[in-house]
Amino acid sequence: MNETDLRVVKTKESIEQAFLSLLAKKPLQKISIVELAREARINKGTFYLHYTDIFDLYQKTIRCQMEAGFERADYFSDFFDDPKRFCEALTASFSSNLAVLDVLGKEESGASALMDQTLDLLRDKLYATGRIRPCPANDIKLDALFGALLICKPRYEREHGDEMDRIMLSMISNFKAD
Repeated sequence: MNETDLRVVKTKESIEQAFLSLLAKKPLQKISIVELAREARINKGTFYLHYTDIFDLYQKTIRCQMEAGFERADYFSDFFDDPKRFCEALTASFSSNLAVLDVLGKEESGASALMDQTLDLLRDKLYATGRIRPCPANDIKLDALFGALLICKPRYEREHGDEMDRIMLSMISNFKAD
């Protein structure tokens, strides 16, 4: 199957939109393939051409949404050159996709899957700058840094936003790659 074929792209978009719509109304475990197919206006066979099951669709939807959020992200070299701009741009990227991320992250296993996908994409984008080499030590350091950002920023933003921004900026500014 040609993943760039317009029919395939439109079908997958229809499935994903129907899935997000259903997921906003009910838990993942309560969504059936029959219901999803009806909502997406496809047959069950078409669903199985693209996904193995509802959990496969869930994982791929998370990945697709995260990639879309970072698709035009041209600020990753700022991680090294202008950490303040990097933090602002990264926050804006998440803010623009917050409604969808909330739907995907409300599942019990979703928060973990969303975090994993996000950390993987952030690391990949930084490695793509060519200014830091991929290795287990850098993976761990970047996961710790971005994990702190992803968990702490929403938690402290409202009451301690300025302090949170100052601390995160300091952590990024002092980052030392292996």
